[in-house]
Amino acid sequence: MRRVIKDSVSGIVFGQFIGFWMATIFSAVNGASSWLPSTPRWVAQFPSLTAATIVASLLWWAMGMLFSLGSDFIFSAEEWSITKRTVIHFVVTMLGFTLLACLSGWFPLEPAPILGFIPGFLVVYAVVWSIRMMHARHTVNQLNQHLTTTK
Repeated sequence: MRRVIKDSVSGIVFGQFIGFWMATIFSAVNGASSWLPSTPRWVAQFPSLTAATIVASLLWWAMGMLFSLGSDFIFSAEEWSITKRTVIHFVVTMLGFTLLACLSGWFPLEPAPILGFIPGFLVVYAVVWSIRMMHARHTVNQLNQHLTTTK
């Protein structure tokens, strides 16, 4: 339970960080005169900027938790191969993140933008996965080296 809480909190912090910077990019790209939590069209759906910011933050938290808890639960399933865990994690995070990104106003829930988003998601996922796998291999090698020197 402690690990779930820790992963939830780190996911919330990570999601808030990424969401804030995505919103900052959207504000700059859309030529907004002030910071907006998403696109002007999305913000216009709410009665106030404060309400839009609160909803955006909750969605960003959900994004962060999707990745942190999804990783925790899926990659701890030791009876599955690493390939199966990776494929399941990719599908769960891609579908979940795509839905949350659409709800956040990052792109419309339409086939063309979603199909355009998938290759970018795949590239980012592959880069992050590769870095994490290299780190895991390095950690295993260090542990093995430590075990052989302490015999």
